[in-house]
Amino acid sequence: HHAAADSYVSTFNYFGITEPDSDVALVGFSATLQRDDDKHLADVIDEVVFHMDTEQMVTDKHLCDAKFTTVKLVNADLSGVTTRGGEFVIPKLAAAVNNPENNELVLRTYFYFVNTQNVRSALLFGVDIKHVRSLAALFKERGVDADFVTSETKAPVRKERIDKFKKGKLSVLMNCGIFTEGTDIPNIDCVLLVRPTRSKNLLIQMIGRGLRLHHSKEFCHIVDFVGVNNANV
Repeated sequence: HHAAADSYVSTFNYFGITEPDSDVALVGFSATLQRDDDKHLADVIDEVVFHMDTEQMVTDKHLCDAKFTTVKLVNADLSGVTTRGGEFVIPKLAAAVNNPENNELVLRTYFYFVNTQNVRSALLFGVDIKHVRSLAALFKERGVDADFVTSETKAPVRKERIDKFKKGKLSVLMNCGIFTEGTDIPNIDCVLLVRPTRSKNLLIQMIGRGLRLHHSKEFCHIVDFVGVNNANV
């Protein structure tokens, strides 16, 4: 789905791929067949030869099922959060969501799912780095084996934390904008969406992180935290 981006198109043009008589074949594979901007994959991909949507993949047992729960944040009025390109502006969104009342609710919700649904491996999506750090500090303070990965996390540390999470030595792994694409952590049995979005693609990508098949689960709990005048798709 990145293929329609200017940087990709310039590369295709350099190799003459987009020319009608090109002898270079472009074959694309993606779990995301839409973009949130005005660029179209049809501009670079002539034909979709195979497609299966998420619902069908669940039906055919290629992915596990999901159970959805919506939790209203106690102090997050999103009506005043500005948007750009149809999506929330991150600093404004973080200011509305990242506060002690909301973070406490996220922690209590996590404990509820641990105690009632036996959740063992929760992936949490936060708004920005400060938000993720705040949540991680709170979870650790209350005795939860939690850690985080952000763009500031060095590669060796990132690998170490992901490996611990995959092996069940870490109960909660938090991130902001890191695990939306290309993430294979099958043991995730709960996704905590503490990052409101107006993007259908982003929402599907975040949910999809928990749908990989794994012997330890029959389905994944998706917990969507929403605010006042929430505009999640």
